[in-house]
Amino acid sequence: MDIGEMKQRIEFMVEENVSDGQGGYDTTLVSKGSTWAKVTNIHGGEYFFAAAVHLEKDVSFVIRYRSDISEKWNIKFRGQKYNIQFIDNVKYGDQYLEIKATLAG
Repeated sequence: MDIGEMKQRIEFMVEENVSDGQGGYDTTLVSKGSTWAKVTNIHGGEYFFAAAVHLEKDVSFVIRYRSDISEKWNIKFRGQKYNIQFIDNVKYGDQYLEIKATLAG
């Protein structure tokens, strides 16, 4: 992986319940940080994997390794929300994560 390929900025988001000040709660997206990523559309063999699990508008994000990311999180990229479907610690090397995600809504 050439680190220079990570030139797209993405933001990690998570839905959290936040007090509305009146005893209730509202669900809102809260930022968990941003990072640089290599962003590509899924193609070839990856496309057939995505089709098998019925993903649409699929994107692959490759980032530097982080241990705190969860499949319950979302990614905000170019103003759009993507739901994380799968996180791969590439070759178990703790250097890069490849995140498969699908466009929300």
